[in-house]
Amino acid sequence: MMNSLGMKLGTVALIAALTMTGCGNYGGQKTDTANTTKPENTVTDSGKPAITIKASHGDPESSPRHKGLAQFAKTVDEKSQGRIKVTIYPNGQLSNGNNQTMIEQLQTGTLQMATVSNLVFSNFEKKFGALSLPFLFNDRQKAYNAVDGPVGTELLSTLEAKGIQGVGYWEGGFRQITNSKKAIATPEDLQGLKIRVPEITMYQSLYKKLGATATPMAFGELFSAMEQKVVDGQENPLVTIDSAKFQEVQKHVTIWDYSWDALIVGFNKKFWDGLDDESKKIITDAVKEAGTYERGLVAQGDKDLIDKLAKDGMTVTQLSDQQKQAFRAKVADVYKEVESEYIAELIDKLVEAAK
Repeated sequence: MMNSLGMKLGTVALIAALTMTGCGNYGGQKTDTANTTKPENTVTDSGKPAITIKASHGDPESSPRHKGLAQFAKTVDEKSQGRIKVTIYPNGQLSNGNNQTMIEQLQTGTLQMATVSNLVFSNFEKKFGALSLPFLFNDRQKAYNAVDGPVGTELLSTLEAKGIQGVGYWEGGFRQITNSKKAIATPEDLQGLKIRVPEITMYQSLYKKLGATATPMAFGELFSAMEQKVVDGQENPLVTIDSAKFQEVQKHVTIWDYSWDALIVGFNKKFWDGLDDESKKIITDAVKEAGTYERGLVAQGDKDLIDKLAKDGMTVTQLSDQQKQAFRAKVADVYKEVESEYIAELIDKLVEAAK
């Protein structure tokens, strides 16, 4: 981490360069967090207003999310002929690592742009939790088809009343389970294990049905909780497991693709409404283009990280479709239980889109 708290991150070009060279700077400095809800009024040589975007996310610079944002920044810079500039703040620098705070900053205009998991967004609009229903998507292409289609657009539209303009979906990845005690290949293997879960009711119910003790806990507390044996395990996408170095305190990982994380790409609504149509199109197209790139990195990362985690000493258990079905049957009732939260009609649309 750089020492000067007054220093801003460099230009987007520098950020992209650091990313490509594998810079391990996972900290960085905070910058001015003044509330900015409208594009700046500086006029460029073209006579069009210059636009500055503060974009934040909670992952390190080595992550697919950061690389996707670097690609987005490069694309809007090129397509706007330098008129639209993006400064990226990784690791939740402006929100003390708290993703919920990051969304609140997006609402107030402290940030113009953020990419945050649908699970965190479900604290602001519960319907987003439906995207992570257990075994909803058999593969990531079905997940893409759902969020890139009408049901995904419908979900994004619910954010406008919250002061956020949802522009697209990137990918967090399929969630896998780790623990320090034994390999998990059947529902019975989860009996009695203490598993940290996100602070969301659906996950608590799901793991209870599987015989585990579900322990809601903030992510920032998780590593030490596993190290001190407060919990036996946790579940997260492989990229999160690796970047958080959970293999240092966990022995087993099971690849079961039981729940999929979407990343919502959102903008402050007042900022967005203040943009001209040309700028909106440049940004929207760049979000889609960078999203394709980011999704590719996540998919490739899932393949590479299985080998990496094994080399790091973890025992990897990959479930067959038949083995997954045993877990699916155990948690099928969860869909009915969350109908009041996620709306039965929405769940039906997602199930149909996932076929």
